[in-house]
Amino acid sequence: MKKIMRLIFNMRNMLILVVLLITYTVFLRSGKIELLKFLVFCLFCLGIIIFAIVYLFWADRKIFFTFHKRNSIQGIVKGKGEEFTGKIIFPSVDQYLDDKSNVVDFTPGTHSDEIDEHVQKPNWIGMYPIKGYPFHTIFKYHKIWQEWVTTEKIIDGKPVVVRSLGPMRNEMTPYLFTKRQEYGLMILEAENKEGYPLDFEIAWYCKPVNYKKAIIDVKDSFGQMQTQIQGATNLFVKTETFLSLDALVLKDGRNPLDVLGEQDRYSEFIVSLNKQLVGEKNHKGMVSELGWVIIGAKIMNMSFSSTASKEIREAVTKVGVVTQKKLADIIDAEGKKQVAILESEGESKAMDNITESKRKRFELFKDNPNAIQIEIAEKTFEKSKLTTYVAGGSEVKPVIPLDK
Repeated sequence: MKKIMRLIFNMRNMLILVVLLITYTVFLRSGKIELLKFLVFCLFCLGIIIFAIVYLFWADRKIFFTFHKRNSIQGIVKGKGEEFTGKIIFPSVDQYLDDKSNVVDFTPGTHSDEIDEHVQKPNWIGMYPIKGYPFHTIFKYHKIWQEWVTTEKIIDGKPVVVRSLGPMRNEMTPYLFTKRQEYGLMILEAENKEGYPLDFEIAWYCKPVNYKKAIIDVKDSFGQMQTQIQGATNLFVKTETFLSLDALVLKDGRNPLDVLGEQDRYSEFIVSLNKQLVGEKNHKGMVSELGWVIIGAKIMNMSFSSTASKEIREAVTKVGVVTQKKLADIIDAEGKKQVAILESEGESKAMDNITESKRKRFELFKDNPNAIQIEIAEKTFEKSKLTTYVAGGSEVKPVIPLDK
């Protein structure tokens, strides 16, 4: 079909060129070449005026033409309703929409019948015609969302990048962005395992996988996705303690995009919505039901809700202190345990040495008729700490060593 359209387009251009040549010939032969030049000049000026009107006024209002944003789809519906015509404006160098409205990625420069048939290439002015206007118009959908704002602040004399949730955006938009997008979400008064009401600031990432489901078929699918994330977060928080949740919060100004590939427990739980929605059965997930896929989510900030009492805040602080003390005690006990093990191993080794010494002594004395007397004499000298003995009033060294 696309090849046929190209052929017709080329034939139309050829016809226009032929008409212009005939016109020029007629005027040339009639000697009215100056009149022809004047008419051409007028047409040129009229074209510039029309282009200026379209570019500066109509395209921005989606009249006959529309501007396009990079990596986004604009769908065309009948009249001003919601009946999808199947036509889209989606110029891209690495994506296209197949016959089932699925967003398909491909490597730039790759060619196939499927790719060549569906790919729409960007033009240099970024303005595209709405074919069939006003009977066909650009579809707009309702989108409520919150973005993350990055600012730079001076803290302790040093510039620090600070990320915070921006204002809530409530708009009607024709653009469905097909690449990964970052959004923010505020979760209020989620109770954790200990019953503490907590507020969370969440950064989450998603992209559409099916245009028709994400925009046309499902009413407010983007809002439903945020509701699912909120419900899943409440379920997750209910199973966690304050300290385990605090360990999941990104600290020290870390950018969630830098650790998006590192799926923590919370991110894994939210990503599981792709296959199973909260409150649904039979494996009805985000992808199959809403046409979206969640790529990841991170807890950016956590704080006590305004409803949390002063006693709860103090109790959690005490829990933190007690936990740190317990940790110190465990470390100390573990150290003592290791020392005891080493001492025990030393004693065991010493006993082994003694046992070995006794074995050697037995081997030495077993055939000696004077073994008993030698043992008695040795013990006598050992207890007295003597190394010599006195005989006849003079100091004499033992003639025979006691161990022989």
